[in-house]
Amino acid sequence: MSFFVRAGVLSGFSALMVELGANPGPIFHQLGLATDVLNDEEDLITLETVTALLDAAVKSTKCDYFSLMLANRQDVSFVGVVGLALKAAPDIRTILHEVIHYLSLHVQGAEWHIKVDGELTHCNWTHRWANRSPGGSGWKNAVCLAVAQLFCVLRKLSGERWSPTCINFHYDQPKQQWFYKTFFHAPTVFSSDFDGFVFKSCDLDMVISERQDKLLSVLDDYMEGLKKDATEDLSQQVTHVIRQTIIHGKCDIDQIASVFNYSKRTLQRKLKEHDTSFQHLREEVRFEIATQYLTETTMPISNISELIGYAELSVFSRNFKKRFGVSPRKWRADLTDRSKV
Repeated sequence: MSFFVRAGVLSGFSALMVELGANPGPIFHQLGLATDVLNDEEDLITLETVTALLDAAVKSTKCDYFSLMLANRQDVSFVGVVGLALKAAPDIRTILHEVIHYLSLHVQGAEWHIKVDGELTHCNWTHRWANRSPGGSGWKNAVCLAVAQLFCVLRKLSGERWSPTCINFHYDQPKQQWFYKTFFHAPTVFSSDFDGFVFKSCDLDMVISERQDKLLSVLDDYMEGLKKDATEDLSQQVTHVIRQTIIHGKCDIDQIASVFNYSKRTLQRKLKEHDTSFQHLREEVRFEIATQYLTETTMPISNISELIGYAELSVFSRNFKKRFGVSPRKWRADLTDRSKV
């Protein structure tokens, strides 16, 4: 199961590596990534990419607290239009409201929960990928980054007037744990039962800026539209997730449905409302990737078949011929002949 996030969550990644005396280029190459994969902060990248890059950065720089340093150097704009809404928020309560309602525009499979318990308020980061380790220890670094990012947003927008009373992480105490206390200005508890932080409830009404109700309303309406468009363009989103997932291994409807937090039956129903199906979208992606590899590479057809999820070459060849009227081998041969003319 793959989750997707906006590349903006790693804003400043390469610059920080260079600052710490490491070269990010070999890391991108080692992981099979283009060096410009993070250039467009609105692009979707997989959680596996995020965790692998963070894990590699920690090892390369020998800096356990790389995620903390990365969060600290990021501007609120790393979350795009959501960042504009956060800057327009009048108080801490409104900032957290915006984060809760619109985080899904940037991160899949995770959300913040806010619970006011008398004099203390708990901010709990929950994530359906917490028990998986796609990038070695990288998921820990991703969790650390998420908590540190919200912490930094609240600190920066409040002019460093806001502070937590306690920081909590599920994972065990790291070797360089001393930096955590210095960074968060609060006790840090490891091997905790949640990821997040606690702060005084009275700080919810801490004034951040002059009220900009009209601007905030416009931004909220815009983000609601983005969420609505995301629902209406479900078939395009599913196609995108299939495209990102299929070459990394198994790609079935249960896996894709879980990315959208749907059951298999719900995803089938919603796609039917769009006059399509998971099987049709997956097959279209398979043909798209197959024709690309047949055209641009000399990769053996059997390898292409395996790459896009066919267990048998004969089935791929039969479906390809049904779709294009010729076999994959003939398709490639015809392209070669035309290029010689």
